[in-house]
Amino acid sequence: MANKPNFNGHRKQIRAAALLLADLAAMFWAWVLAVAVASGVGRAQFSEWFPLSTLGGVVYTLMTLLVVVSLAVGGQYTRRSAFWEETRVAWRLIVMVALVNFALNFFVQLSNTRTVPVLAWAFVLLMLPLGRLLAREWLIRSGYWVRQALMVGAGDNARQACEAVRRERHMGLRVAGLVDMEAGTGASEAGLQPDAMPVHRMDGDLEAMARRLDCEAIVVALDDHMQRQAGPIVGLLHGAQLEIFVVPALQGLPVQGMQAQHFFSNDVLFLRLQHKLFSRSSRWMKRSIDVLVSGALLLLLSPLMAWVVWRIWREDGAPVIYTQPRVGGDGKDFEFIKFRSMVKDADAILESWKTSQPELYRRYEASNFKLPDDPRVLGVGRWIRRASVDELPQLWNVLRGDMSLVGPRPLLRRELSEYLPDAMALYLQVKPGMTGLWQVSGRSSTTFAQRSMLDSWYARNWSLWVDWVILLKTVRVVLTARGAM
Repeated sequence: MANKPNFNGHRKQIRAAALLLADLAAMFWAWVLAVAVASGVGRAQFSEWFPLSTLGGVVYTLMTLLVVVSLAVGGQYTRRSAFWEETRVAWRLIVMVALVNFALNFFVQLSNTRTVPVLAWAFVLLMLPLGRLLAREWLIRSGYWVRQALMVGAGDNARQACEAVRRERHMGLRVAGLVDMEAGTGASEAGLQPDAMPVHRMDGDLEAMARRLDCEAIVVALDDHMQRQAGPIVGLLHGAQLEIFVVPALQGLPVQGMQAQHFFSNDVLFLRLQHKLFSRSSRWMKRSIDVLVSGALLLLLSPLMAWVVWRIWREDGAPVIYTQPRVGGDGKDFEFIKFRSMVKDADAILESWKTSQPELYRRYEASNFKLPDDPRVLGVGRWIRRASVDELPQLWNVLRGDMSLVGPRPLLRRELSEYLPDAMALYLQVKPGMTGLWQVSGRSSTTFAQRSMLDSWYARNWSLWVDWVILLKTVRVVLTARGAM
């Protein structure tokens, strides 16, 4: 291998140029598409498709350049970030610039129609993240994006860091191995053996080890009792042409929206936490969105719901709605409603399994109270479950205030004993949701313990942006039926 890891300016320039061109292309085609749509409804002339052909288009072009420059100054073309965090920052900037554009268009007649800029910026919100995904996919396939990383640490913090990096494919980090800083700790003790992740002993020079493993980045992810070693480790890497990440052990803290404050001439970092879910204004906004969206969806989806009612009634008669007491916010029970997807005596059959088919019942409990081949499910029930249509009556629960659009999955009273104690306290402080982090993270393919951890993460880290991301992911999960039973 060469004397230095392959982390040169040439590759960085190609990465930055690809992302920059993707953003410019997205904003150009957003304008073209906006003109095409507006001309189709008689609100614009298609001859305006080229942005510089009208005064309104010129202003839009200047605004897009402002967006690109601001994103560049913010490091979005050079730094690597998680996709949804990067998108949040970009969208916030786009919305602010778009509002300036709308204000100019309102006070000064920039073109014959105000429709095109509104449509164009709406399309930018959709097309810019998509363009970046495509650009990164090309960079990954071309070998310009993915970098090998050496993980310093072999404990729980390192394991969680590995999992986070693995899930964020487009961040472009691939862990080549871990460095065990404790002489007596083996990979099996660290809990990493099942992932077949190579674990190396600390044998001196970390930079030399990184060169040997063809790594361009080092991630320091030590557990709590070893945090004091992070400073000396990073100090040894000064001058090395390696990108260095430090992952503090923050398990159980609300990391979403965490703000860092450093102090001049002191090695002290304050992390300001945010519990937005417990803010009165945040709760009011979340409830307002629940009422507006659930009411609109009930009206919009009423024909589909009527058809499902007819199909269930034709196959197995009444009742077509299944109700069950679930534990809601503050530990109070409410009537959870959904379309009946099983035979009428499904609960009695389940109870009989305890004695007649104990192995089947144990499998039911072990698989998060779900069975992929549950014999109690109706023919139409399999379809409405796979497409999540059986959940639509819960829109009424949301409208009533029993549930929210997004939140933890509502628990049965008997499931409380299976819930992790720390997660239980958080669960009881929020309303359960129609969809949530568990549903978009594997649903029936996850364990009950994983479900409780996901629910507690949501409660700690809630924000309107988190809800929005979960709703977008829900659309993908429903369309692909991923994790459904």
